[in-house]
Amino acid sequence: MSVTEGDRRPPAELEDEQAAQVTYSVPPVGEEIHLPSGSVLPLITAIGVTLTLIGTTIWIGWSILGLIILVTAVGLWIRDVRHDIDALPDEPHHRH
Repeated sequence: MSVTEGDRRPPAELEDEQAAQVTYSVPPVGEEIHLPSGSVLPLITAIGVTLTLIGTTIWIGWSILGLIILVTAVGLWIRDVRHDIDALPDEPHHRH
């Protein structure tokens, strides 16, 4: 609906009416939504990156330790994501 010159309703009333006409794309009722499990791997990855960067200015040992932590954490994170993706159904399932 567009506002015309002859329409003298308050703007708030027009906005409510226009908002009511908006349709949203939502999953059908009963469709399961997948959420990944909680993980500390993003935090561990950030620690690895931080140690790697700090080590470039303070001591190379921190960089080596940071790289080991970083590579390990990213590898575990990828493994977990692949496991989560494999657990998903091939096609959406609806509960009835």
